[in-house]
Amino acid sequence: MPSVLFVFTLTTKTLSAHLYYVLAPHATIDIASPNGANPPVDEGSVKMFENDPESLKFLANETIKGQAHQCQEAPRMFDLPVDPVNIKLANEFYRPGKIVSAVCHGVAALVGVTDTQGKSIFAGKNVTGFSNAEEEILSKTKDVPFSTEDRIISLGGKYTKADKPF
Repeated sequence: MPSVLFVFTLTTKTLSAHLYYVLAPHATIDIASPNGANPPVDEGSVKMFENDPESLKFLANETIKGQAHQCQEAPRMFDLPVDPVNIKLANEFYRPGKIVSAVCHGVAALVGVTDTQGKSIFAGKNVTGFSNAEEEILSKTKDVPFSTEDRIISLGGKYTKADKPF
């Protein structure tokens, strides 16, 4: 069974329930966070998804709570785009053809990753992530160090978004 590592941020801005339940039947999942155990949960996200059964199930899941309690340390989400350890590890996965992926703002963690010729992994590829419109709707443009959408485009990615936000 393949292994997956979820890296949780300490910025309390994410809730990753859906992806967990898509992957859990097919992979061993571990989690990590910048300062180790018990990464915080964004209360705004909890409120936004309070009627979402998958998100509620995720927050109540005893296995996940146990993993969160024993989290290994990992670099911060906002530091990941320039963190040399993150970039080195992602390069070591991407270059030999292993899957390297992210959702939402997590795509920002991969902006420093390159192929064997030093070209961005986004160059020429269809990519999506948190859009400028979604940042504006949530009034978060001032809270993020850069626009994920704009950075993907600047790295040569073909940014794709849904017809409607979220």
